[in-house]
Amino acid sequence: MRKFGLLKFSVLIASIILLLGIALLMHGGTRRSATSIGWNQSFDFGVARLTDTVEHTFILENPTPYEIQIDKIVPSCSCTIIESVQQSVPPGGSVSIPVRVSFSGPSDRFATTVAIFSGQSQSTLSLKGRVFEECPQRINFGRFSAQGRHRKTFLVNLDRTADVVRVD
Repeated sequence: MRKFGLLKFSVLIASIILLLGIALLMHGGTRRSATSIGWNQSFDFGVARLTDTVEHTFILENPTPYEIQIDKIVPSCSCTIIESVQQSVPPGGSVSIPVRVSFSGPSDRFATTVAIFSGQSQSTLSLKGRVFEECPQRINFGRFSAQGRHRKTFLVNLDRTADVVRVD
């Protein structure tokens, strides 16, 4: 009689462990990480004026059969603004992440990133390009002496055709 009770108890424990294992397998994937589905993206905005605001919307797709939870979105600097974003991405669905960048100074090369945290993983969205000031009315190269060669370089990027009026 005692053996029969111990056998029932063992079968009951084994059944509970088996059911827990099946439940974990079925629900263990509901929180997939962003990195595992490749949410790393980059956008090159080209050339922008210092007074411009660059906007780009990243589309992140969820190709898995599981819902993905976005825990946190963090820009790398205060010049990068993230609009409100839904916190979960349904299976087969997508989420739009609008990013806006305002520039604080001219830069030959500009880059900023946005980190997306999902579960234990992190993905990175990056924006890059060049930023320049408006073309000044005059460009002063300083004084040149008659001796030796002097070289001064500048870049003019115009939206329209322009004529050089005078070189002094």
